[in-house]
Amino acid sequence: MDDSKNENRYKKLLCTVDLTKNFFFSYSYHVMRSLQKNVSDGKTGGVPYETMFVWNEFLTRGIRNHLRNTLWTVALVYGFFKHAKLTVSGRDFRLAIIARRSRYYAGTSYLKKGVNGKRRVASDNLAKRYGSPIIILNLIKTRERKPRESILRAEFANAIEFINKDLSDDSRLRFLHWDLHKHSRSKGTNVLALRGGVVEYALTLMGFFYCQVTPELITQESLNRPHLESIEDGDWFLHCDNKVENASNSEKVHGEDIGVAGGNHSMKSSTLQKGVLRTNCIDCLDCTNVAQYAYGLVALGHQLLALGFIDIPKVDLDAPLTNDLMRLYEKMGDILVFQYGGSAAHNKIFSERKGQWKAATQCQEFF
Repeated sequence: MDDSKNENRYKKLLCTVDLTKNFFFSYSYHVMRSLQKNVSDGKTGGVPYETMFVWNEFLTRGIRNHLRNTLWTVALVYGFFKHAKLTVSGRDFRLAIIARRSRYYAGTSYLKKGVNGKRRVASDNLAKRYGSPIIILNLIKTRERKPRESILRAEFANAIEFINKDLSDDSRLRFLHWDLHKHSRSKGTNVLALRGGVVEYALTLMGFFYCQVTPELITQESLNRPHLESIEDGDWFLHCDNKVENASNSEKVHGEDIGVAGGNHSMKSSTLQKGVLRTNCIDCLDCTNVAQYAYGLVALGHQLLALGFIDIPKVDLDAPLTNDLMRLYEKMGDILVFQYGGSAAHNKIFSERKGQWKAATQCQEFF
């Protein structure tokens, strides 16, 4: 009551939130964590509300602390979720793309950039969450008529070099420059040269998480769980994450049975992710989304090879699957940009890949 004015303001703000859009949840699976962590952890019990990706952690804290359980609350994640059935080489598989927004940086980007009151930035604890290596894909411009971005680019590189002086070789930050603007001025398809040296290098360092359900270990109860996809011929499940959690080191863990958190089914893990690829530019989610798409496309090729769907770890740029994946990333980009800035994404590269008329694209950009 002492702060009723602010309380009423916050209630009005909460009432303006449309909970039917861009929020997702699960009654039986921890969507706020990566698939690898859920599979490897093996913990069961309460929902991990303490993670940075539970949007309503504060709103539910009182009742959870009072009841000392999470049975009466549902953890919401804000961002993007899409589950699609795709085809390659005449075989079907299911692919999920997940983007999770941190509750510490809720709101529009111009109000939430930089360092917060606790001296934290959006990527201060990547090492704790993902381990090493941390690969920084920097998309800031290299050359400009009037130096602006390029000044920050040089200082960014100096800062990384300074930090690396005190780190071991295994923990060093890997700093990769890629001037996306320069490469996108010619043909839009040239941007996917990212899938060449830069992206393959990152994937080689980290590998990707891969696990296979072992039918002899699955109980009938676990097959009935809504979050476990049954595996049949030509029907597999892949998991991608916008934080690139589908990429990881080829660390073998053969023969180890692992229970999934929140479930009762067993899997055998083949490879684990070590590290993460994070991207940045100056003020454009579109550029980072294109870079993540290029990486996701390369990772998908390696995943499909591991599943035995294709013979080489590469998805052709002209294959229908490439366009299917692009549409998923394009939709994700639009939704996230609306969340961060209130307008649609400037998807020039995606538009050119789809063969849209350049004048129409420029007109859309202008508005």
